[in-house]
Amino acid sequence: MKHLLFISFFCLIILPVSSLKAQEFYSSLNSYNNILLNPSYAGFKYKSNVWSSYSVFAKSKDEIFNEFTLVYDRYSPKLKGGTAIFFKQGLQADVNINTLEFGFSFAPRIKRFKGIFFPSGYIGYTKPVKQWFAYGFDEWRNSFENYQNTPGKAFLRSDVYKLGGSMLFIVENIQFGISGYYGFQLKNDEKVESSRAPYKILAHFSTRANRKSNGVLSRSKEISPQFILHYENGLFQSKSELRVTGKKFLYSVFLLNNFSDNIHNLGGSAGIENDGIRLVLSAGFGSTVKLDKLTLNSSISLILKLPKENIKRLFPFKPLDD
Repeated sequence: MKHLLFISFFCLIILPVSSLKAQEFYSSLNSYNNILLNPSYAGFKYKSNVWSSYSVFAKSKDEIFNEFTLVYDRYSPKLKGGTAIFFKQGLQADVNINTLEFGFSFAPRIKRFKGIFFPSGYIGYTKPVKQWFAYGFDEWRNSFENYQNTPGKAFLRSDVYKLGGSMLFIVENIQFGISGYYGFQLKNDEKVESSRAPYKILAHFSTRANRKSNGVLSRSKEISPQFILHYENGLFQSKSELRVTGKKFLYSVFLLNNFSDNIHNLGGSAGIENDGIRLVLSAGFGSTVKLDKLTLNSSISLILKLPKENIKRLFPFKPLDD
């Protein structure tokens, strides 16, 4: 019963509130950064990593979105859990708006769920700002009266504070997780165009072929299918990917379906990976069903795998695996 109540609590945290109308712009779906998919991966297997990525999505020549992310995660022996620090910077080109987000997550390791269930909590702060070039041009060219560049002189957007949580289940070679957040503003202003109260929910599922048989390496490659469902601020999309990982490389093919705009993308990725680094390039092209719009999505992801801390010294009688 206690287990059921605990899991129900996290479900209530991440479930969206359907009555709100969020107006934030496109958010990239980067499946090569596990922490962005699910903060419960923070400090996984007592490891520390620096995750960075840059993503571009072009719906048309006028609607271009990009996002830069930087995440540092580690296992904290004092807190007995995984911690992560988030930085995100996004740009919606058609309205000249940047967003800056700072966040922190904590994923406690609970003995009763060891190796099976990993919960986490997330807090974040998002500040929308006018794109610096458009702001500088308006300030220089106009005498503080006429602002020609969108969104104009009045910047009708409020800061957003986010609370969220996630759950990760691991059973043998199957991983399933769900994460999300709810955003709110401290001050209500009738002049603000939108509620600015976004919410997000993301579910992911993956499995992999076991490379070992009776303790012996049986395959030089590992095949891992992955499926993601994502809803955020009016955007509903899914991503299906088949990833092949070798000893020093990885590549994949994926299908990205944007159901909100009826845009479907086919693409792939390729990269290198070793004990210290992972570098992945990804690109895909798509169109609407009517073939009246060509879209592009691309990303570059870099992961630095930092040396593992001396966990054996801290926990001399415990195994290193979660």
